[in-house]
Amino acid sequence: MVYACVGDSSEPLPDGGIDATTNDVVTNDVVATDAAADAQDAADAAATCSVTTAFGNKVTLAIGTTGVNVPGDTQSSFYASPDQLLAYLTRTVPDSGLGKDIWSVSRTTKAAVWGNTARADILNSEGGIDDFDPVLSNDETEIFFARSVGQNFAVVWTTLVGDAGPGVPAKVGATVNGLGDRVEPTWLNPSSQHLYLNVANVDAGLSYDIYRADRAGPGDGFASTFEATVNGPNNDKNAVLTSDDLAMYFASDRPGGDGGYDVYIATRASTSDDFGTPTPVTELNTSGDELPVWISSNGCLIVLTDNNTLFSYDRTPQ
Repeated sequence: MVYACVGDSSEPLPDGGIDATTNDVVTNDVVATDAAADAQDAADAAATCSVTTAFGNKVTLAIGTTGVNVPGDTQSSFYASPDQLLAYLTRTVPDSGLGKDIWSVSRTTKAAVWGNTARADILNSEGGIDDFDPVLSNDETEIFFARSVGQNFAVVWTTLVGDAGPGVPAKVGATVNGLGDRVEPTWLNPSSQHLYLNVANVDAGLSYDIYRADRAGPGDGFASTFEATVNGPNNDKNAVLTSDDLAMYFASDRPGGDGGYDVYIATRASTSDDFGTPTPVTELNTSGDELPVWISSNGCLIVLTDNNTLFSYDRTPQ
């Protein structure tokens, strides 16, 4: 199920927070301009990467004591803001009794390593209930996530985000959560009109398919859903899309891959077209399980989870 939460935008930014408009760092409620971050954002906005360019430079996301990829923990999702200064991730801490939880992590510039994670308490349930797969809108005002309901069931929730952070979550309606026994958000397009989902049913052995839910705009309810044309008889899940909505990366365990889940890409000429036949992204695939969880707005950086560890791959801009 999908949940939502509402924040109070009248409250000041916390110390160490990021002004979403200027990308400036807030220190003791005083905004300190980060010229390096602004310059980097401008350069990134001008640079784009073609989907025909191969990815390279596999990097494990920075390890910290309570940061990203903490030894012994599992990290099964990662979703960053467009400026890559804030991210939400799914983290499971061994022997904590908390199950899967949503955590946030930030940094002051894209060149910096990610800092220590903080548990997003308002988004998480107690008693071992899993809260996972957070998806952040481009304007950083909405978060969608999944919450478990029994062993094989999950629904989507959503929340609004103000200056003080996320608010109290609320469950998304039946148009989305009625699609299956497990419904998990994976991607929200830049206009916040199209939410991509993993959907599975117990009667079908929890085999996953990719769906899209549509709405008029941010904050609106979802009015319709569509099954993605890339789905096959095997598991297809974890769709992430380029900012123009013309290329979809997803994970599949269909025959012909390198083993386990592999990353595939499907493209289309316009947003009114169906996606074409998927092809494997061979440079990202191994005999293990590779699942895409996020791609940068310029298409130059993709993040995968593999064996409960987060990796990034980049490629050269045009």
